[in-house]
Amino acid sequence: MLHALLFLGCVISIEIFLNLNFLNHLNKIISIARKALLVISNKEISDHRKEKVIPTYALQLMKYSLTVLLILLMIIAVFLGISLFESNFIVYIFSLIGILESIVFALLYLKIRSFLFKWIITLGC
Repeated sequence: MLHALLFLGCVISIEIFLNLNFLNHLNKIISIARKALLVISNKEISDHRKEKVIPTYALQLMKYSLTVLLILLMIIAVFLGISLFESNFIVYIFSLIGILESIVFALLYLKIRSFLFKWIITLGC
């Protein structure tokens, strides 16, 4: 039962991760942080201009950071929700076997998902 629940948790987590564009949000955080650092370190930009631009970058960073945090909390909530059905689930997913098994399940699901999308696209054309 633990294996099936772990597979279900991995599938739901991957779908949350992919459908909510987790990596895109991280890339935006990095991009905005770089822009802010360039503005701060540039001596040719006036302090007045910096005072107007930096709060905008800060708000954007906060927005994307909160989005990343919410996505991670949703993934944690999935596993905590599953642990309500199986008391040993949390202990199992943090064991070496559970971690290795979740990696295998995630990679297996990503391969199956990729194959299914390619198959569906070829049927649709």
